[in-house]
Amino acid sequence: FEAFWGADEVPQAVRAQQGWRWWRERRWRDEMRTHRAGLLPLARNPYLLLMLVAVQESSGGLPQNRGALFEMFAETLLLREGLASRTDAGEVLVNAEGQGLLAALTTLAFTMQAQRGEAGEREQQAVTALGREVVFPALLSERQGYLARCATLLEGEGTIRFSHQLLQEYFAARYMKVELEAGRLPAEAIWQRTEPGKRTGWEEATVLLAGLYSDDCTRVLEWVEGVNPEVAAACLVRSGAGVNAETRARLQAAWLQRLTDVEAEPDPRVRAAVGRALAVAGLDNRRGVGIGADGLPDILWVEIPGGKCQLGGDEDAYDDLPAQEVEVPIFWLAKYPVTNWQWAAFVADGGYETDEWWAGLEKPKPDDPSWTYGNHPRETVDWHEATAYCRWLRARLGYEVRLPSEEEWEKAARGTAGRIFPWGDEYVSGYANISETWSNQKVGPYYLQQTSAVGLYPQGATPEGVLDLSGNVEEWCLTNVKSGSPVLRGGSWSPYAQNARAASRNHFLPALRLSYGGFRVVRPAPAVL
Repeated sequence: FEAFWGADEVPQAVRAQQGWRWWRERRWRDEMRTHRAGLLPLARNPYLLLMLVAVQESSGGLPQNRGALFEMFAETLLLREGLASRTDAGEVLVNAEGQGLLAALTTLAFTMQAQRGEAGEREQQAVTALGREVVFPALLSERQGYLARCATLLEGEGTIRFSHQLLQEYFAARYMKVELEAGRLPAEAIWQRTEPGKRTGWEEATVLLAGLYSDDCTRVLEWVEGVNPEVAAACLVRSGAGVNAETRARLQAAWLQRLTDVEAEPDPRVRAAVGRALAVAGLDNRRGVGIGADGLPDILWVEIPGGKCQLGGDEDAYDDLPAQEVEVPIFWLAKYPVTNWQWAAFVADGGYETDEWWAGLEKPKPDDPSWTYGNHPRETVDWHEATAYCRWLRARLGYEVRLPSEEEWEKAARGTAGRIFPWGDEYVSGYANISETWSNQKVGPYYLQQTSAVGLYPQGATPEGVLDLSGNVEEWCLTNVKSGSPVLRGGSWSPYAQNARAASRNHFLPALRLSYGGFRVVRPAPAVL
């Protein structure tokens, strides 16, 4: 499949079309390169590939997004069936019968879509069909059904369905546009603000709806962003529609505010959805989260004062150290764990191909994270990879960078007084991304079941401002115990509250990758920031 998209050759299925010529092949290549991001994935399906060819041949080009593509495809089929005509200026005029057919198909699609949503189906490509007795004559006349089948828009006799699920989504989007412009389609009727991430079956239709506003989809974004920011982000990225700079800037400001405003958004599940939207849309420009202008990770260093501190001695912690007082020199710790965006800079700079970073380490094959959102902590990396990353970053920044020692990590989390958690001595629900609902240690109602945008829990900060030391991902440390098994600290999205205690410790083999294991970096003294 990847070779297909990267090749210059026209697919054989396209060349086989009657009347294909060499100059059409050149035009095909030009069109596919121009529309690679938005339309190429459709060509995986034979029916949608036929759609691309039909529209390109009929109009001499392809639109910039899928919503407009389906609109042009419907017009092409109506032209073929004599239900529309094209003016000398190239405008398509649909006659009365054609308009009636489009209106009926729009109502049919919305009816099917609404039934699917009510059934709670989660598979976007689930087949939706209605019995003939339901469709005729209430939704379509027999004549309209005949015309729709001739135009290959519908199929089936005993049960009626659209020829492709995306056709149904497109006609549902047409219905949504009418209702939206009439003020009869509240987003709250489709999605529940308190259930972010729950699919209702209307997500793809909404992306196509945004595409119907080709020049500027602001109206759709304003309609959906407050209730379902992830769908709004999908509209921004996948619809192919334009959006004015003011709308984009307003969305960015609003989402960044919601991300950490625990008074306005006390439910971390809602804020986590906002974080995912910011990542998908590429709008999370917080310091310390992404990449700087130099292409290197933008690490936001937090000074941790030197001095004595309490280690261990927490009887309720998991595998804590014996109680002891130690002296730890001043150091600077990254405010957040290393994010997916920051890890990608290492990979893009040849991180796995440069032997210098891997001397004395076991180099694995690169692997993908469990969650690819750019502002989430990078997980599914082993201790060797984390160490190689530090060596690379040290060389690029020109000063010492490494994993924190256990003593440094615990001092940052507990301070000089030996706090139990980074924020204080008691666990508070909603202060960290952990499993609060664990049956034996239930401490609250929240369990995201995945990583979240770094910094999502500002209440969980240390007095110095370090975030995510409890929960989200466990963090590899420099310290080794028990036959070379490095320590991980801080708990994660998966374990319960005991693991999130600042004195709790885990240790695993250094080559082990965990969906809940990440790391952050430290800059030891001497350092001038």
